[in-house]
Amino acid sequence: MGFLFPSHQVTPEEYKKVRSELSQQGMSTRKLDELDKLYRGDMDSSSRASSDRGIQPQELEDSIKWLHENKSKHLFDSRDIDMIHETMKKRL
Repeated sequence: MGFLFPSHQVTPEEYKKVRSELSQQGMSTRKLDELDKLYRGDMDSSSRASSDRGIQPQELEDSIKWLHENKSKHLFDSRDIDMIHETMKKRL
C-alpha cells in the first residue's frame, strides 16, 4: 500500500477498539450507531472470508471523503469526521 499505510485493515476486533476510543473522546452513542451502519458491510460481509473482513485503507479514505461531501445525509460534523479518520488510521 505504499508509504501512506502499511498493508493492513481495520478488522472487526480493531473496530471495537476504535468505537471504544471514539466513545472515550466524547462521541455519542447515536453517532457511534451511525458509524456502525456505515461500516457494517465491511465488518459483517458474508461474501468475504473472515480474514478479509474489515476496512481496507482505500475504503477508509473513500468513506471519509463521502462523509465530508455528504454532511446532510448523516449525523457527523467536520470534527467528528476528522476524529473518526485519525482514530481509524491508527489501526491500519
